Amino acid sequence: MAIARVSFFSNQLHRTVPFMAVLPNDGEAYPGQVPDFVTGKMKTLYLLHGYSGDENDYLSNSLIRELSAKYKIAVIMPAGENLFYVDSEDDVIGYGRYIGEELVEYTRRIFHLSEKREDTFIGGLSMGGYGAMRNGLVYHDTFSKICAFSGAYIIFRIIDAGGKPYTDEVSGPAFQKRVFGNFRTLKKRGLDPRDLVLKLKKSSGQIPEIFMTIGTDDFLLDLNRAMRDTLVKAEVPFTYIEDEGIHDWAFWNKHMEDAFAWLAGEK
Repeated sequence: MAIARVSFFSNQLHRTVPFMAVLPNDGEAYPGQVPDFVTGKMKTLYLLHGYSGDENDYLSNSLIRELSAKYKIAVIMPAGENLFYVDSEDDVIGYGRYIGEELVEYTRRIFHLSEKREDTFIGGLSMGGYGAMRNGLVYHDTFSKICAFSGAYIIFRIIDAGGKPYTDEVSGPAFQKRVFGNFRTLKKRGLDPRDLVLKLKKSSGQIPEIFMTIGTDDFLLDLNRAMRDTLVKAEVPFTYIEDEGIHDWAFWNKHMEDAFAWLAGEK
């Protein structure tokens, strides 16, 4: 097991950015032994943190090391800075392009990662769940599987209200405007995952396999059900787990191994 912290200059974000990487070995290494490196190029999960988090969240709050080692999946964890992993309205800051293109290309160059679509996954929780769903669908030629834990599809509330902002315990109109820009152009700019699914279905594009989970007492439950209902309507195969729990690490950790087993093809 190797854990690396990397900083590099991002052309999409116009500055130096950090990410954490967890890289599994084939076997356990003990004092005096050389670790066995994974044979062949590694399957990779690009894992996005939630609102108010950073690139260290999963290392601090989950069993990501153990799961990476058990299922032989490398995990790349970038910083999202509360910007929902989307490109800015003026297209100057390309957070979506950073996640879906630049980060993938860079990490493949410096680590022993597979370049195959079937070995490349994206996932996240809350804000990162939205980011994973949106960018997984946009960059469907890169990612073969999407894992979304308690996805923060707050954009649905704005779109379904005809472009009107709203206020809850986490966000309000000013924040939503800063992140998403003009509320009336959200679908046009490819920010609604529901619309992306329907367009891919209509165009016969490759839709990644999808895994979703949400707690029954989560304040985002209605939004996750809306995403689920779109997948049902579009007749897109997916795995959906709705279980007792709230919007916290206890719930996400409860189902983290379910997701890794699914990524590895064991579920």
